[in-house]
Amino acid sequence: MPTRNSQIIIASGINLDNSYKNVLSYNEQAMLNLVNSKKITSRNNYSFIRGERESILVDVAYGDLVYANYIAFQNPNYSNKWFFAFIEDINYKSNSATEIFFTIDVWSTWFSNWTPARCFVIREHTNDDTIGANTLPEPLETGEFVVNSHIIDEEMDDVVSDLVYVMSSTVDIYDGDGTSSDDFKRVFGGLYNGIYSGTKYYLIEASGIEPKLRDVAKAGKLDFINGLFMAPRVLARIPSELSPAIAESDTSVDYSIYIAKQSTINGYTPKNNKLLTGQFNYLLVSNNNGASSVYEYENFSGDDANFKVQMALTPGCSIRMIPINYRGTHYGDEYGLNMGKFPICSYACDMYTNWLTQNSINIAGANVSSDDINIASAGLSATLGIVNSLAFGDLTGTISGIANAGVSISNSLIAKKQHSLIPTQVRGNLNCGDVITSSNKNNFHFYKMSIKEQYARCIDEYFTRFGYLTNRDKIPNIYGRTTFNYVQIDSSSCIGYGNVPKKYMEIINNIARGGVTIWHNHEYINNFDGENNIISE
Repeated sequence: MPTRNSQIIIASGINLDNSYKNVLSYNEQAMLNLVNSKKITSRNNYSFIRGERESILVDVAYGDLVYANYIAFQNPNYSNKWFFAFIEDINYKSNSATEIFFTIDVWSTWFSNWTPARCFVIREHTNDDTIGANTLPEPLETGEFVVNSHIIDEEMDDVVSDLVYVMSSTVDIYDGDGTSSDDFKRVFGGLYNGIYSGTKYYLIEASGIEPKLRDVAKAGKLDFINGLFMAPRVLARIPSELSPAIAESDTSVDYSIYIAKQSTINGYTPKNNKLLTGQFNYLLVSNNNGASSVYEYENFSGDDANFKVQMALTPGCSIRMIPINYRGTHYGDEYGLNMGKFPICSYACDMYTNWLTQNSINIAGANVSSDDINIASAGLSATLGIVNSLAFGDLTGTISGIANAGVSISNSLIAKKQHSLIPTQVRGNLNCGDVITSSNKNNFHFYKMSIKEQYARCIDEYFTRFGYLTNRDKIPNIYGRTTFNYVQIDSSSCIGYGNVPKKYMEIINNIARGGVTIWHNHEYINNFDGENNIISE
């Protein structure tokens, strides 16, 4: 007669179920210790216990097993291995006998018997959450973007607010008073901020413009004045008290601007740093004259968003701003933004201003045609559309027989529409260089933009539970966090291989394909509010 020494331990309060949304990273001994710590009773006088039979008769009163939800059993005559199972139901047989119906906990029973393998991981918790390390666009609803703060650099504001008038002429407008036809001798141009001009530039105060024009007209040389425009005083430097001519220079004038990176989202401090990247949080710079650029904080290599403003003296003035150490380049010329043009002033016999106006020098803050502006605007819109794209990752294909908690919740957060990154009020300001100058707003305006606090909280909680979109062929990250790791693999992938019966290994793979939260401490299961720090290497 076979020896009746198979053992069974009956426990309650094991926070696991056969949906496998939550599992443990416990090896066999740790799992056995857990069951013993929650034990109701145990027996060691059973004949061989068959896992496939799904029920066992125990000599325990029904009332003692009402709260039981888990068992562990072993058949020492045949193997030292412990099996773990969920109690599905209990059935009264007699005052001292109860039938237990159970289902093998495949994950806990065989977790020690397989090793993670390379597979296509869709989502998981990262071991590197530095800002910018994770930038794959998430298929989540972000809502409308809002302005967190509006910044104007004080030094640049002083520069562009201190304006003077510049008169362009081929005669020396200070050489005479119009009392003689020999007044105002011919002069030649020179270099202004490294750019050659065939005319001479003269600084002139507003009150002196009309008298000077009359003097030149009396001498019959008004046609030699071919331009009058406004410019920042820093570009119109007087070299000495003896000469009113603009200083000649072979270099441009430039300034540096530093904008502190934003570390909150509409006042909310996220746990997950992906929320501080461009899909949710960025810097918008507008010239207030119809042109704008979006800059992602994570693409600046320094602690601040660093820009350099370069200026050159030309009619209307040529001023642009470029990012420094941005997207791998020291000078981000291709990511530059032009300032709106300063006014070109009119006067009698002024053909030059008419020519400038006809050639759109004051449109869109740059010397470009309207077609060029439309093309650039279309390119910007397309770029921003890509940034806010919702079509990354085939999540629907990963839902198998096991319920996918991550995808289910993701569906409630998924984007319903595209949201423009550019505020409406910025787009309607074409051809307004004159009015923004007169209102002292012709400058670079920095807007710290982000999603609303409500959306930030929802997305942050989602990231806390389900990690980031990964879409990589790699070893799944099962142990990288202190409390739990979420892992979801592709529907055609296998999470690992080992000494596990085929039918059970397929169940384990399906668990991972549907998405699973792997807890490292039973007492913390479903506590997503606690710390889940990255484990240092």
